[in-house]
Formats: sequence, C-alpha cells, structure tokens
Amino acid sequence: MQFIKLSRKDFEKAAPAKKENPAMPFLKSLKIGEGGYITTEMANVGRQTVKAKVKAAAADLGVKVKFHRCAANEVRFEIVA
Repeated sequence: MQFIKLSRKDFEKAAPAKKENPAMPFLKSLKIGEGGYITTEMANVGRQTVKAKVKAAAADLGVKVKFHRCAANEVRFEIVA
C-alpha cells in the first residue's frame, strides 16, 4: 500500500459540495401513505441505484420508505412514517 501524506491545511480545506440527490425534491412533496413509481428506463440507471437514492433521500428527510414488489425494471415505494 502506498499512502499520501496530508498536512493540517489539507484537512482545513472546505469539503467538496455535495451533489443533490435527484430523488429529494420528489420525496419532499410526499406525505405518509403516498409514494412513487419509476422504471429503470425513465431513470436511466439500475434498480439498485434508484432504491439507494430513494433510501438516502428518505434518511435525510427523516422518513421511512417501504418498497413494494414489482417487475425487475420498476421501483415502487410508499412513505410509511
């Protein structure tokens, strides 16, 4: 393994700006009992990526999501708490 030495100044630099989660604006608009549906074709990413983004946005908003069983190229979810 080869490490790179970091100075104190390296740690004082501002962290890079966090990219906004594309699921965040949609999840903000939902209430408990509401949900969403998207296909992998609509999202242009894989099913696991969509689910990860929904989970991350839900965690940031402090809500819980339940994923419902559906076809392999679809993601359906509901806000439960």
